[in-house]
Amino acid sequence: MLTLAGQTVAAERSIYFYGVHEVTEARWLEHLKLWRSEGIGRVIVSLEAGPKFLLEDLSEAQKLADLFSLACAHGIRIEGLILQDPSWALQPNDARLRLRTVAEFARRHPGTIDAV
Repeated sequence: MLTLAGQTVAAERSIYFYGVHEVTEARWLEHLKLWRSEGIGRVIVSLEAGPKFLLEDLSEAQKLADLFSLACAHGIRIEGLILQDPSWALQPNDARLRLRTVAEFARRHPGTIDAV
């Protein structure tokens, strides 16, 4: 619990997850059940696997959308993280492409990802 301006507020619990590209649906469901039992309401998921940006691969993006939808069904919000390899941010064209890819993913799969 956290106290702000005399009011007690429940602190949000979150977890960082790397390796989503390797997880099976069954294993993901196990994680979701464990996280919910531990009171975790948000999972910060790396959208990268080393230098590979997972959303650029359409089959990988669909897998992530399916996994993220399962998380939503379990009351867990997903936040994407794209800072593992920040070199893209130094190149304006790469940065625009990456941001466009994220926006397209969010448009194609509404409600699956809360923030990036």
